[in-house]
Amino acid sequence: MGFARITGILIALAGIAFLFNQWRTVQGREITVGTVTELVPTSGSKGRTYKVRAQFSDHEGTSREYVSSWSSNPPAHAVGDVIKIMYEKDNPAKNASLSFGTRFGFAWILLGIGLFILWMSYGWQWGDQLIALCFPNTHE
Repeated sequence: MGFARITGILIALAGIAFLFNQWRTVQGREITVGTVTELVPTSGSKGRTYKVRAQFSDHEGTSREYVSSWSSNPPAHAVGDVIKIMYEKDNPAKNASLSFGTRFGFAWILLGIGLFILWMSYGWQWGDQLIALCFPNTHE
């Protein structure tokens, strides 16, 4: 098996491992919605970025706050947006956003890159076979 195929398989497996890890992280958490109340400006190496601050209610009806651990520019959400939030039932202060991008985006990218490398590796092999079939040697 060639280097490209092994690399593709390893990257795809890493993506699958990250997917399952994130899936397990979400399992058993309480899921609710919150409303973005503020975009908190932060200064970074690339200029001003924004963290999301949102309010949500836990399973007991207590108002809680979520503040993203990451920031972006442009902001990921606008004030007033409704977002999904997950939290631990026994510790609602331990919370995080729940979106495909934040939970599974990196894993999805890894899986896609791994599968693309495999597809290209096999495509080259199949392409050579197709060339040999369509254009046989006319002189040996």
